[in-house]
Amino acid sequence: MTKNIILKNKSNVLFFINRTKNNILHNNNSNRNIFPNALVKKKKSREYFSQEYWENRYSWYTQEMDWYTNFNQINNDFKIEEILKENFTSPKKCFFLEMGCGNSTMCFDLYNLGYKNITSIDFSSIVIERNKEKYSNTKIKFIVCDFNRMNEMFEKNQFDVIIEKAGLDSIAVKGTPEVPFTLQNIYEKMFYVLKNNGIVLSVSSKNPQFWKSNVFEELEKKKLFKCIQIRRTTFTNEKNPILMNLYFYYLKKI
Repeated sequence: MTKNIILKNKSNVLFFINRTKNNILHNNNSNRNIFPNALVKKKKSREYFSQEYWENRYSWYTQEMDWYTNFNQINNDFKIEEILKENFTSPKKCFFLEMGCGNSTMCFDLYNLGYKNITSIDFSSIVIERNKEKYSNTKIKFIVCDFNRMNEMFEKNQFDVIIEKAGLDSIAVKGTPEVPFTLQNIYEKMFYVLKNNGIVLSVSSKNPQFWKSNVFEELEKKKLFKCIQIRRTTFTNEKNPILMNLYFYYLKKI
């Protein structure tokens, strides 16, 4: 039987952890075109920080690909639509920014659920042009944009929701001393483009201790974001039989 454990700290930050007797939350082995362990291979981890790497990768890799798992699982396991309903009177009228879209189908999955105001960014011009053509019959906007330049590309208070899966991990895995400052800087750009009381929904393989000590605590000190929930699930599939942890971070603009 699965139990939901809710922990609350002095700052009213809620941490939701689903647990079974074996500390296994969810095991889904039916996903396709998914690369769960790609961002945790130490040998290549620093390459994910490079724009050149992604341009080269997308020049030959044209298949749909979701890092870790697909949107359906994270929507089910992390209750994304419930969070949207809790925060917005008309969530399907919200303006979404997807960071690091790559050739994932997440934006299209959201679109098919009725969320029509979606802007997806990536710093690979190759994948952005491909997505524009592929989803030309939708209203999804695809824009070439580096995370560090979001404040230059978009207006202040433009979006209600920022959603990302593995995009920030591609920076976190670099493993160099400046990484915490880089991530904090990106969150400052996210703060700029989010509306008041806007939210961030982030899916990462990096554990809560990493994000809390390197990023979230500093963001709260600066009165930028407050971490509302942290949830954990586990997953595996045909390409990677090893059970892995996946974390969901829900933050709200202060």
